[in-house]
Amino acid sequence: MFLCIETSTLNCSVAVFKGEELLSCVEGSSDAYIHGEKLHVFIQEALNQAKLSSKDLNAVAVTKGPGSYTGLRIGVSAAKGLAFSLGIPMYSLTSLEVLAQSPIEVNEGELILAHVDARRMEIYGAFYSASRGALTDISADVVEEDVYSDIHKGNLVHLIGDAQSKLMDVLPANYKTTPIQFPSAQFMGKAILQKMELGDAEDVAYFEPFYLKDFVAGKPRKSPLDF
Repeated sequence: MFLCIETSTLNCSVAVFKGEELLSCVEGSSDAYIHGEKLHVFIQEALNQAKLSSKDLNAVAVTKGPGSYTGLRIGVSAAKGLAFSLGIPMYSLTSLEVLAQSPIEVNEGELILAHVDARRMEIYGAFYSASRGALTDISADVVEEDVYSDIHKGNLVHLIGDAQSKLMDVLPANYKTTPIQFPSAQFMGKAILQKMELGDAEDVAYFEPFYLKDFVAGKPRKSPLDF
């Protein structure tokens, strides 16, 4: 049994898994960050719905960023607290890895641009293949007309994240919106289970959120189609 925490955006989300099976998910979002007042309540509700106590958990997982500084600190602190108090390992994913696991249909040859709004005309973004494999590293990008011109090569690109309207104002017609705006803990199970099987746990004492800060306009990136 393991518990997943996702607090990198306006969505505060907690899920409990038994292997790949989702036992429960409790989440909520608003225009204001509710994580500080809601996260521990959501954790208890998710455990209650799964008919478990915290002592039944074998591991805890958290998204490490990028995203809201406040949200990330709250989520990481809660995960570290559970790991320390229960003596269980902690695992992590980036917020964009979680977004890329969202259940949308992506055909072979199509791409995903998972992203988190960084305010103004900036996003944190990374491209993923139809099989959800990462094609580029996460980068901080200034949204402008040719920002990804060396990457998409005319392929259909599905936008997953909370800056879709901003992106669609400048990106070409082969970029398409989706209903998915926020990462959710309910889509963390498979990737976390793989990390558990590999023993890819974090060093809880030294673990910190992944803050990505530097924005560079027009920064060249290698095309994922060259991989």
